[in-house]
Amino acid sequence: MASSPDLSAYAFVQPIVPSSLPNIGAAFVVGILPVFLVLVLLGVFRVPAWLSALAGLALTILIACVVWTMPVNLAFYSLAIGMIFALWNVCWVVFNALALFNLTVRAGHFDGFRRSLIYYVPNDKRVYLVIIGFCVGALIEGIAGFGSTIAICSSMLVNLGFEPLHALTISLIFDTTPVAFGALGVPITTLAKVTDLPTRALSAMQGRQLPFIGLFLPLYVQFFYSGWRGVADTWALCLVAGASFGVIEFAVSNYIGPQLPDVLGSLGSLIVTILFLQFHKPKNSDKWRAHPPTQGSGIVEIVTSTPSKEGEAAEGVAGDKDKNANEENIVIDGSKVPETEEELVAAFGAKPNLLEVFLAWAPWIMVSAWVIAWIEANVPNNFQQNIVWTHLDKQIYISAYAATPKAAVYGATYAWQPLGTGTGILCAVISTYFMFVATGAKARIIWDAYVDTVRQVYLAVLTVTIVIGLAYVMNYSGIAYSLGLALASLGNPFAFFSPFLGWIACFLSGSDTSSNTLFGNLQKLAAQTIGLNRILICVSNSTGAVMAKMVSVQNVTTGVTTVGLVGKEGSVIRKTLPHSIAFAILVGCIVCIQQWVTPGIIPAENFGS
Repeated sequence: MASSPDLSAYAFVQPIVPSSLPNIGAAFVVGILPVFLVLVLLGVFRVPAWLSALAGLALTILIACVVWTMPVNLAFYSLAIGMIFALWNVCWVVFNALALFNLTVRAGHFDGFRRSLIYYVPNDKRVYLVIIGFCVGALIEGIAGFGSTIAICSSMLVNLGFEPLHALTISLIFDTTPVAFGALGVPITTLAKVTDLPTRALSAMQGRQLPFIGLFLPLYVQFFYSGWRGVADTWALCLVAGASFGVIEFAVSNYIGPQLPDVLGSLGSLIVTILFLQFHKPKNSDKWRAHPPTQGSGIVEIVTSTPSKEGEAAEGVAGDKDKNANEENIVIDGSKVPETEEELVAAFGAKPNLLEVFLAWAPWIMVSAWVIAWIEANVPNNFQQNIVWTHLDKQIYISAYAATPKAAVYGATYAWQPLGTGTGILCAVISTYFMFVATGAKARIIWDAYVDTVRQVYLAVLTVTIVIGLAYVMNYSGIAYSLGLALASLGNPFAFFSPFLGWIACFLSGSDTSSNTLFGNLQKLAAQTIGLNRILICVSNSTGAVMAKMVSVQNVTTGVTTVGLVGKEGSVIRKTLPHSIAFAILVGCIVCIQQWVTPGIIPAENFGS
């Protein structure tokens, strides 16, 4: 029998149920208060995101130190390591990804990208919704992740004439099914590391959940954008895009691994969808033509614009303004919706030649090539620096993991990767810059692009840093583990609620990877105790987490600063929250069906070995 650990060796032993609270249920109610506060401040009182996050952080530190009795110095050490993680591991990726988009705009080649869509596929915003929001969004998520998808895709949609609020909401809802395999599979490889379960089995299980949702996701978003009439016109297009992505995602995740399901699935879906559109044109496209967003094509105009009241008041994902404008051919944002070929040329320019098409798409080809090569060559790990926070490292005992003594000792080592994914994207920015200059762009465009980016993301960086710091305090104080154990105490119903653990963690951190790091091992221990399948329950954490991406403060803040809706974070969350909760409930139902109705769909732990 293993000897009991010497708890006196630790500066802080996390209580599962704080002594001041009567039971685990009360611990859950008190522990969830910071999450509730942030949601209420954002969604009800419309407080700016950074202030809502700051209030949530203050309450978290208060509860951690007073109720969970965490030493104040340890609370601030954990806050510091969380903020540093946010700045480098998250913000650096988003910053360079958005800079790449701004560079394309400043060079004048986003105009070519827009014209390549308008002239080579039907000029129909319902089509762009699928191609940009779903296909291109999945590609960017698969390569970079960490909020870059929202920044880039919402900007693209606004530049194609979508109302900023609609563009952002669409991008957020689409950024769900690709997330679990985002950043070249980092969430799944992280889950395998923290749970000590086989990567191939976890990847296969993930590929047996998400395609069911991905198949119908384009139809779902299409309904909330264009209504039943839009679905009736575009159902074939939506199913082709969803099915092609889902089939490839399933095949790659089950028979290759977690690194490329998004990349190959999105590329396959993009190619199949565009080919399909050469033979099939949705009905009533003339009522959904794209229009210029403002006079000029630069993102600067978008960022400095003021959201319209009509857009804020729109129901669902779409709004009456877009629908009525297309149907009546009235003026939107100062630009008439083009009807004839002459009006199309006057609004967007002539049909692009092959060089213009290449230069328009080259940045995304470039970043794909750079990041895939970067990860495959293991560049980030080869130059990793492990920085030990001596005043926090191994000073905390995780009581929830008492059964596994090695996991119960809370480490605090920051694995700094100076050549991480964000730096790989920076290389893509530099390569793209030289290509643009060689083809006639001004030398100063890279300076202008980064100035634009700083103006767009400084508030987002502040908010994300606060929110992830908040999440780290919840982790190190033990609040997060008490929340998890409260749900695990439900017994068999835990199968339904297990995705909500991932949802809570991702709402706070904005990251599926962080969610898996926090609750992955707890999910495994709970499954073993209750008698549920370990592979299924651990993967349900990841699947549930991705459904919170559309309401995570990190993602929403990144989006609103990109499309000129700063201060409207609450409006965005009010739109996405019902969808997020509905998807989380759907995942819970899928988990229950797979556990008790179709257990044969769950791969064995030795799958692929």
